[in-house]
Amino acid sequence: MQRQQKAIATSMASSFLAQGALQVQKVTALGQEILAQIQEASKSSIASVRGTIEQQKAGVATQMTGQRDQAQSDAQETIAHIHTRYQVARAAIPQKTIIGRQHTETEYAKVLFTIDEREGKQLDDINESYVEVCGQFQNVGQTIGDEALALGEQRAKEWESQKIHREDNFWDGYLTDKRLEARADAARKVAKQYKCELINEANAQADEIQKQKPKDIQTAHTIAEQYRQQAQILQQHSLENLNVVEEQALSQVAEAQMQLTQAAKQTLQSTLQSLNQQEAVQLQLLEGYGKRQILAIERDAQNAIASLQNGVNQVATSLQNALENSIAQFQGLEAPKPEELSVTLAEILRHFDSAIAMVRGQTQKGIATSIKGITQGGKQAIGAVTGIAESGIKESATVVEETKTTLAHLKKGATHTFNEIRRAYTKRFTEATQTVVKGFSQITEGIETTFKQNFDRSRFQQSVNDLEEGLRGSIHGYTQQSEECAIKYAADKAADQVQPRWKEVLKWFVIIFIAVVTIVVTIFFAPAGALLAVAFGVLIGVVSSIITTIIINAIDGKKWSDDIGYAALAGAIGGVLGGAGGALGQFVKIGVKAGKEVLKKSLEFAARFGIDQVFNALGSLFGDLAVTAMKGEPIDWKAIGENIGIGAAMGVGGHFVGSGVNRKLGGIAKRAKVAEFAKKHQSEIGKLDNLDPKNKETFDEGVNKVAEQTGVDPKFIAQLAKLKPDQLKKRVEHATRLTEKLDKSGFGRFIKQRAITIADMH
Repeated sequence: MQRQQKAIATSMASSFLAQGALQVQKVTALGQEILAQIQEASKSSIASVRGTIEQQKAGVATQMTGQRDQAQSDAQETIAHIHTRYQVARAAIPQKTIIGRQHTETEYAKVLFTIDEREGKQLDDINESYVEVCGQFQNVGQTIGDEALALGEQRAKEWESQKIHREDNFWDGYLTDKRLEARADAARKVAKQYKCELINEANAQADEIQKQKPKDIQTAHTIAEQYRQQAQILQQHSLENLNVVEEQALSQVAEAQMQLTQAAKQTLQSTLQSLNQQEAVQLQLLEGYGKRQILAIERDAQNAIASLQNGVNQVATSLQNALENSIAQFQGLEAPKPEELSVTLAEILRHFDSAIAMVRGQTQKGIATSIKGITQGGKQAIGAVTGIAESGIKESATVVEETKTTLAHLKKGATHTFNEIRRAYTKRFTEATQTVVKGFSQITEGIETTFKQNFDRSRFQQSVNDLEEGLRGSIHGYTQQSEECAIKYAADKAADQVQPRWKEVLKWFVIIFIAVVTIVVTIFFAPAGALLAVAFGVLIGVVSSIITTIIINAIDGKKWSDDIGYAALAGAIGGVLGGAGGALGQFVKIGVKAGKEVLKKSLEFAARFGIDQVFNALGSLFGDLAVTAMKGEPIDWKAIGENIGIGAAMGVGGHFVGSGVNRKLGGIAKRAKVAEFAKKHQSEIGKLDNLDPKNKETFDEGVNKVAEQTGVDPKFIAQLAKLKPDQLKKRVEHATRLTEKLDKSGFGRFIKQRAITIADMH
């Protein structure tokens, strides 16, 4: 029984030990659960932390990339804005410069037009002024000339009122009245001369004034040209100034564009560098913090596992010790009763179960607490990582925002800078255009003032007044140059020149006598040839004029040499033209039909007469004009006309006298030739009786034959052959008798020889 109980007890104890060992194993198994569960929780937390870290790193990288892109976009926008403002300014400045140039050119064209217009007006003023002053001078000359004429008329009427209207005596004739008339005529002539001289003087002074006109015109041109040059210089300076202002402004906008763009790029570069640095720091911070948190989670998990496992091990050890103590106690006891042992063992196992359950509960609670702590630590780590990432993103966002603000300020500054450059350019541009407008305005005003200073129309009025005073002073007064004295002197001289009747008759006789002698000398001694004829005419004209002047001076009681030079000059001119007319008349030949010889001679005579008269008139005209010019006296066309008329009348008479003399000489020459022919060629005269003029061929043949035998002109032989025999005989006898009569004296022989010479010349 005992042994059975013991066996049962042993069996029960073994079963108890097995169950106890199993319970201890259960407690020990809790350590594995602790390790597995806590490690699982640790891994989960670590994975979450790692995932969060990678996510936040990716988020930071993405955010940084976006912020870099944003910064680059903002920078590019700012650079584009700077470039746009630059382009606007770059385009606006030259455009404004073009407007300025156009404005300058317009103002330049206006001022040139104004200069041209003012120059034209100045020239018109000059021309009008000179026309006006010349008109005033001429009016003054005409007015004072009329006063001079009135004075002469007054004096003339005074002398005409003193006429006695009867002869002084037979020899003197109307000497008193003629001398008074001469005084009156002299007064009128002097007055007329003075009027002409006064008018001429006024005109001369007007012409003298006119000589200043080119200078005034040239001055006007010079002034206008100077102002044109000033305008051109101002225009060139204005254009150059506009170019300089434009270049400076363009340089400024280019410099501003470069600096602003560089600032934007530097801002972007700085921002990108900052973002890159922040990104690197953030990623490094996240990575480091994550690693530290993972290590902390792992450490906490190991600590929790160690702590829990240590508790479980302690319980397992206590249970093992308790179990071993129970076994030792069982071994020292006698075999217990199975019932009691069963109850005791069951109680112990119940305590084991209760302890194990309590340990399990506490372990599970510790595991849950540890897992919760690990999970909470992971969450905190995740939160911290997220916070770190968000903080970094905020910092980078702040950098980007600051960059955005900086770039916004830069954009605003760019707008302001370019506007300021344009405003400064506009100011300088406006000043430049205002300067050129002011300069052109000053040129316009200056040329007006200069023209007024250089040409004053009122200056001529004093000249007009001085002229009027001077001309009027030449009329009245007692100086030798005054009209009063000139009238008195001329009247006295004219009265002295009025000769008594007998002197006038004697002068005409002298003039006619010398004219006749001149004609005769000319006929007798005129040489052959045109040049010799002209030279002979000059000689005859000079000699005859000198002789006539000397004789008339003697009649008038003057010095014999008075006016002898003027007489020689007038005679030479008259002789040249008279000789030229005579020489030219020798060439006059008029063709007529056969049998019209009389008509031919008449026409040739008329032509020669007309040529002589024309050349004689021209000689008288030019001679008088030359003498008048040498004396410095006014031209007396009335006296010249009278002299031409007297010359024409004497020319007609001279022609008749000359024609008569020529006919006489021609007769002498013809008779001398007939007498000589009859004397030398008596036998040939008989042959002429047999020639019949009606048989022209036979007649001409006979005449030519006789001409060849005698050497006499066929025409002369033909004239003799046409006479009847008795007529020819009488002609020969008459010619021989008269020729012999001339041959009796030397003068007669001279007359005959000159007559033959003259006939041969003609």
